[in-house]
Amino acid sequence: MGREQGTLPGCESAVESQTEAPAKQESEVSVGKPRYEVIDREQLCWRPIDIERLIGAEHPARAVWEFIGRLELSLYQEEARAVEGKAGRPGWEPRLLVSLWVYGYSQGIGSARAIEELCQWEPAYQWLTGSRVINAHTLSDFRVKHDTALNGLFVQTLGLLSVDGLITLERVMQDGTKIRAKAAADSFRRHSESNKRSKKPRHKSPPLKR
Repeated sequence: MGREQGTLPGCESAVESQTEAPAKQESEVSVGKPRYEVIDREQLCWRPIDIERLIGAEHPARAVWEFIGRLELSLYQEEARAVEGKAGRPGWEPRLLVSLWVYGYSQGIGSARAIEELCQWEPAYQWLTGSRVINAHTLSDFRVKHDTALNGLFVQTLGLLSVDGLITLERVMQDGTKIRAKAAADSFRRHSESNKRSKKPRHKSPPLKR
């Protein structure tokens, strides 16, 4: 015969409290304070960067770089201190410096210090420089040294790129007037059309800010 298990008289309440304990604990856990992943924006991290993919294929910075690369810039290379076969620290390519200024002006940036700061984090400037930071003094000295030549170059370049739809001027100082628009990029138009448009009345280039 099997033994029948029973509850001793007077112990019914103790058994009921034991069976209710686990359910009570689960209830306390479910109503506790929620825990979430902590977002730490002050941490430093290392990660690989694909510089070529920092900006899209139709980004205005690409149009500026391509356009400047088609110009004759030998005038700005005559005073290069570092040449192949001789000692010396390499300088920055005139194409890069001109592109930074042109793109900066198209975005309403006319300060060498501002461009230096943007080179540290802004994708378009990082793409142009290959994630390098160009010193503000280098930018300013280049701008001042070639002031006359660059004034005409900036006006022609910004005008042609804007008219051809490669960029539109977001905020450029022209004779003290601010012009606002959105940045955009498109394909190059025919060279003959660009030449006709380049003969239109010119405006003064934006003033230099250090």
